[in-house]
Amino acid sequence: PLDLWKWLYKAIVPPGRAVFDPFMGRGSSALAAIDLGITPYGCEVDSSHHAHLYNNVRTRYENVLGKNNVIFT
Repeated sequence: PLDLWKWLYKAIVPPGRAVFDPFMGRGSSALAAIDLGITPYGCEVDSSHHAHLYNNVRTRYENVLGKNNVIFT
């Protein structure tokens, strides 16, 4: 679904803007946003996804931007 998220974001979200995903799961929407220079926000209530989500997003930020901008609360 990463390519689908990228296609959707390219079609409707201006670069430099932000998106919110209320059902982040393992973070595909956030990864696509980071790749396109869009700031991702979101939440996930299923705690079984939290560690994987955090690691995916943190690693992508470090690889794409060279820094870790991830805040999980």
